[in-house]
Amino acid sequence: MRKIWLLVAIVMLLAGCAYQKWDGVCRHKASYSALVVGEWYPVRLAYGEMLPTGTAWNGERQGHIQAQAKIDGEWKWLCVIKGRVWVCSQDQFTVEGYIAGKELVQWFTQRGLMLNK
Repeated sequence: MRKIWLLVAIVMLLAGCAYQKWDGVCRHKASYSALVVGEWYPVRLAYGEMLPTGTAWNGERQGHIQAQAKIDGEWKWLCVIKGRVWVCSQDQFTVEGYIAGKELVQWFTQRGLMLNK
């Protein structure tokens, strides 16, 4: 079962979200946030649909994935702004499920690529 969820996570990350010029899209920001914050807190990736606020998507719902961290016993949304990870709010996202972020963090840790654990 664990391998299935890991495969789902990889597919979600590769299948991606809508094109946004040269800026990273949600799958990049979700994995980056999970890797950065996952060195200190439990993390997970929430996936589902998001109602875009811009006009580029004509108001259609799009697939979305975003990281969360369990900080002070509460799951909080993570956002990337100019390369920095911040706790933020999220009210445009309908969560359909979660992928444990620890597998992503463990993969890097086992290869000696995480320095803080």
